[in-house]
Amino acid sequence: MAPAELLNTIGEFADTFALVHELPKGSRFFRARVHCPNEEVVSAEALGTPPTDCARFANRMSPAGIPMFYGACERDTALAEVTDTPRRRSRVISVGAFETARDLQILDLSELPGVPSIFDSADRERRAGAMFLSSFVHDVAGPILRDGREHIEYVPTQVVTEYFRRIYRTPDGGRLGGMLYRSSRTEAGKCCVLFFEAADCCDIRPGWKTAPKSLAPDEPRWWLGLDEASVERV
Repeated sequence: MAPAELLNTIGEFADTFALVHELPKGSRFFRARVHCPNEEVVSAEALGTPPTDCARFANRMSPAGIPMFYGACERDTALAEVTDTPRRRSRVISVGAFETARDLQILDLSELPGVPSIFDSADRERRAGAMFLSSFVHDVAGPILRDGREHIEYVPTQVVTEYFRRIYRTPDGGRLGGMLYRSSRTEAGKCCVLFFEAADCCDIRPGWKTAPKSLAPDEPRWWLGLDEASVERV
């Protein structure tokens, strides 16, 4: 099977399992960041998606130089997800909540259906899809290893993520805004990767949820607003 055909088949699996859900505007996601104590991390610019020139490391879902918003549905999960970051005594963590400006379509991999029995011939295709998606979720939820091999080992999950970000269309013809998946660090926590860059994040202010009037590059197109009152240092 050609790579493009395989990716389209994966998209069909997502449709078959009805994994695309719409989140209402105002949905909250938490993001945490490890930093030096003399650095003030209280704004969307400092706590949101990093700019392109700061996305120096590959992640499970994005290669170096392709920034995305990595966060969690719960505060404690967001904190747990950065505990593997090397922390000297001089390091602290800041965490805050971002709200969505508009309704958002998400690929929800946090509640995958069970894998059908190998003896169930009627559900043979569903079995293959369920097994692949379960394997994908297992891979993306694993710890990030900065041993130099991530640029190669993470390519398969990055390719699948890029397919859902750029090519896949939801059953109603729309685009996905991100993906949800189970955290491997908390018992019931959910993580997210949202397909938004630094320019899509802002501090909550009057009128910030207004939809852009055009597609001009300088037109504000904010999708995630930081609730400054939620920001805390731990």
